[in-house]
Amino acid sequence: MPTPYTDFEFNRTKLREAILYFSEKARDDLAYGTTRLYKQLFAADFWAFQLFGAPLTGTTYVRDRYGPRPDVSQGLDTLERMQADGTLEIAQVSGSWANMPVPKGQSKADLDIFTQAERRVLEIVARAFEYQPAWAVSEWTHEFPGWKFAQTGEPIPYATAYMWRDEDVSQDDMAWAYQEQRSLFHQLT
Repeated sequence: MPTPYTDFEFNRTKLREAILYFSEKARDDLAYGTTRLYKQLFAADFWAFQLFGAPLTGTTYVRDRYGPRPDVSQGLDTLERMQADGTLEIAQVSGSWANMPVPKGQSKADLDIFTQAERRVLEIVARAFEYQPAWAVSEWTHEFPGWKFAQTGEPIPYATAYMWRDEDVSQDDMAWAYQEQRSLFHQLT
């Protein structure tokens, strides 16, 4: 159920370009797959929310067994559309420890749709996750309070980006943090 903390305007174009960017950066990375892509998208959106008061793509992320993943109607639908139009291939790659779907961009990401600050977020997230296997990034997201906060299949509130430590935070605390971040963002722009 959308809340004031997850209900942002979804930008499919930015999501497509972020997918292409992360796939491009990991083209020679044998540990790369859709699990890591989902965690990179999650990290970029939630970090952007924490920094700027708004996510990069506005994608809704839900709690899943292996950590946050994009909502089917947004993220997974975007992957399917990209496959259909030929901008992305999802190859099944057999590795020494697992078979995994690997997203392979068939075109270069258009980063001009992102601000300079947003491009920096994408770059830092790509570097932070470089060569990390799926199990490691899944474990990292399982420590995120927002993932713990949501039930399986439920949206993870963006306001939980302010809860990097595992502590009790009330709905009033989340509302205050959300308003404070919005105010700071508007002062900077």
